[in-house]
Amino acid sequence: LACESDNRIQVENASSTQLRVMLSVPGGGVSTVTPGPGSSASVVVTEEGPFSALAVLDSEWLESARFRREFLSRQLSDPAVRRRLSPDDLRQISAQVNDLAQEIRRATEQLAQNVGGCSGTVKLGTPDGVAGKVTIVDNPAGGFPAYVLRC
Repeated sequence: LACESDNRIQVENASSTQLRVMLSVPGGGVSTVTPGPGSSASVVVTEEGPFSALAVLDSEWLESARFRREFLSRQLSDPAVRRRLSPDDLRQISAQVNDLAQEIRRATEQLAQNVGGCSGTVKLGTPDGVAGKVTIVDNPAGGFPAYVLRC
């Protein structure tokens, strides 16, 4: 991770899913970052020039989402647990299960088409130290790729 004063490529994940981003940086290096939804990560760069970014679904995020969905589904199917929960709690858990199922389906359908990439140019010496930037968003048009990278 980079310090604020370092020249860095900043990867912001504005998508709903954790993705693993591989960066090919000037000088021939390759770095990987895994920013979660709503967070960012940075890679220090020491040279100007072209860079490229490629994103794939993070397998740990996917397993965690599947585990949470199964755990919540078991709560909904257990009569003893259901008796202890209020109707609002049941609706909330059901909504969480549906949201997780939708996100898992979205992330795993047509997996090869979910891979996104972009390229840009590193410019050293910017006042904020951000020499290059990658922003990941959910595809605003829907469909595939499910995630769009902008450099």
